[in-house]
Amino acid sequence: FMTDGLIRSALGHWLVPGDNGVSQLVAQSGCWEYHDNLRDLCAVAFCIPEGGVVVDAGACIGDQTVPYAQMVGVDGQVYAFEPYPLAFNALEKNTAHLTNVTSIHAALGARVEGSVPFSIYPTNIGASCLGRMSGCEVVDVPITTLDATLGHLDRLDFMPHDRAETLEV
Repeated sequence: FMTDGLIRSALGHWLVPGDNGVSQLVAQSGCWEYHDNLRDLCAVAFCIPEGGVVVDAGACIGDQTVPYAQMVGVDGQVYAFEPYPLAFNALEKNTAHLTNVTSIHAALGARVEGSVPFSIYPTNIGASCLGRMSGCEVVDVPITTLDATLGHLDRLDFMPHDRAETLEV
């Protein structure tokens, strides 16, 4: 069924309609560990200790956030940043049952500037990006820095390198 602009799969995952990327892969596999994601998660699992702290920058709908939360366990913490409003809404719903996940509606950047343009790739929300891209809907999204948001942390065990983007503004 559909609510808040999202689709809920038969197995309870909240997905973004029209997304032929992550949402479709999760819907088809019925789980977060679809083929490419499982490969990525296995490649980094050794970096994520139980009780650890993880930052998921560009968390999308939570396809890696949820497995990270399982890896760090109840004594760990995952901070999931997602700027795209609809994907953030799905992320919040998909992680609502996880006490070790904090969802933050913002992009990560080099400086705190309030908001920046964000291009929504029409059929693959995972390909959306900061800045303006032709053929995409552009919305303004909040932006922050890691230090401004999580400067209180005394540790950070893992932050996926390939998913973290910064925009010099």
